[in-house]
Amino acid sequence: MPQGIVKNWNTKGYGFITPDDAPETNLFAHITDVQDFEWDELIRGSRVSFEILEQADGRTKATSIRVISEPKETE
Repeated sequence: MPQGIVKNWNTKGYGFITPDDAPETNLFAHITDVQDFEWDELIRGSRVSFEILEQADGRTKATSIRVISEPKETE
């Protein structure tokens, strides 16, 4: 299962994930694709695992998203 970092996330429930194996790519992600029900949003910098889904229009998105770890706080 691919892994990556949450690049950004907004209050409307969507954002982008940058895969580890394709840092030049940003995959669209929506809150309905987050598998951990305790998460109502993703935090920028979080490590996640996900599946890649190719949509009918040819674009790709992240699905089956699971949070691996949150970003560490800096002092």
